[in-house]
Amino acid sequence: MVIRNELRTGLLVALTAAVLAAALIYLEAPGLAGERRIFRIYFDNAGGINAGAPVMLAGRKIGQVSRLLSPIPESQRPRPDLAVIVEVVVDRSALIYREERVNMLQFSLLGEQVIDFTRGNEASGRATADTRFIGERQPGLADVGQKVLDKLDPVVGSATLAMLDLQKTCSHLTEITQQGSDLVLAIANFRQFGEQLLGISGPDGTIQHTFNNLKALTGKESPLANALDNAEKFTGDLKDNKDIRTYNMMPWAFLTLMMNNAWGVTANLEIRRAIQAALDLEEVAAIASDGLYRLDPAWQYPGTNYYPGADGLDAYVRQDLKKAQARLAAAGYKGEELQIIADSSIKVHLDAATVVAEQLRGAGFKVKLTITDWPTVNASRVKPEGWNLWPLSMGIEPYEGPYNVVGFFAGKAPVQISHDPVIDDAAAKLGSQLKLEDRRAAVAAFQARMYDQAIAVKVGDTGLVQATRANVMNYAPYRIPRMWDCWFA
Repeated sequence: MVIRNELRTGLLVALTAAVLAAALIYLEAPGLAGERRIFRIYFDNAGGINAGAPVMLAGRKIGQVSRLLSPIPESQRPRPDLAVIVEVVVDRSALIYREERVNMLQFSLLGEQVIDFTRGNEASGRATADTRFIGERQPGLADVGQKVLDKLDPVVGSATLAMLDLQKTCSHLTEITQQGSDLVLAIANFRQFGEQLLGISGPDGTIQHTFNNLKALTGKESPLANALDNAEKFTGDLKDNKDIRTYNMMPWAFLTLMMNNAWGVTANLEIRRAIQAALDLEEVAAIASDGLYRLDPAWQYPGTNYYPGADGLDAYVRQDLKKAQARLAAAGYKGEELQIIADSSIKVHLDAATVVAEQLRGAGFKVKLTITDWPTVNASRVKPEGWNLWPLSMGIEPYEGPYNVVGFFAGKAPVQISHDPVIDDAAAKLGSQLKLEDRRAAVAAFQARMYDQAIAVKVGDTGLVQATRANVMNYAPYRIPRMWDCWFA
């Protein structure tokens, strides 16, 4: 009878513990007891963050960190420096949008690291399960500490020199007390030491400069004060500036990938078609444009007189890795180098080149990515050799019009280096036909040839954010900002 009572007591304790644990899990991990969503966030490193760390949305807990993936292969990184994926699990009802700012920060000086979603753009739409974010780490005390050490280096060096001089002077003073010492030399060295000591400790000396630098580093408006202020006061609930009104300018430019049809691997049509099939154009556009893009494969804008439509183009713009590998096999590809050139002056070019390089490596290409400045790249791309692929944002008016777009690939110096007779014929008809429908047909023939021969890749249309003061009324975004018919409230 005693054993049976003890058994009942043990079962009751175990059941109570299980219920209590389930309640704690439910309270501590919102969304985990019901439906949830998993997102992945790229960071340069995961120092200070652990599985189970809170995930916040504008200061409210919506989930937690489920696991850390570090380091990830270079082929999976949107940028070479982003070596860590932080995987988070959040409540499905949390309003997380495709455009979000994601920070890794501390709410208090000694608090744990958290992941915080802020500044969501509702117009970008709800984030889906495959949406990935690039996160930022807020500056902490370690960053400020390095700056303090950098400021201390000069005074430490000066103090070291002073101590060496002091040691030398002491040696000379010892010699003074000995028979045959050089008193004049000892006095001269002592005077030099005094001058150096005065220089170090005087009102304009290095010690005073160091105190001034330390004051600047620790003062009210110093980096240290700002870092502490961010750690204590940052809540993630950053309100939009009510004095500023923003406008999405869409479209701003074509985002394209120009290919050299006359040299190296891209002189082979099957290789160019393999590149077409290997690319995830939405990922390229989303990262390169910071989320402000639209996927329109046409080589003219919708709503214009020469818009040729996008019927039949889905097979060209949809990523198909099996097709890409089949094209590579048909081309007899043996691992020859694909050379991508890009500039660091225009961010959309640099980001597009980085993502494209990683995607093509994942599809089996051997890729060399060369980053230089804009003048160097612009000079390189007109040469018949030395490059295969070049990202270009075509957005200087009136470059998006039919004559400049078609003409860019025709004439004496086509961007693809190799002349194409069908495109040359379309350009000639566009410039000579009197009827609008004949000129439209020429643009449609140009577009069909661009896709059939994989002359170049149009990634999509990118946008730009324009802003005015909130009291500017009736403003409408244009390719070149205009203030016609606008007034102040």
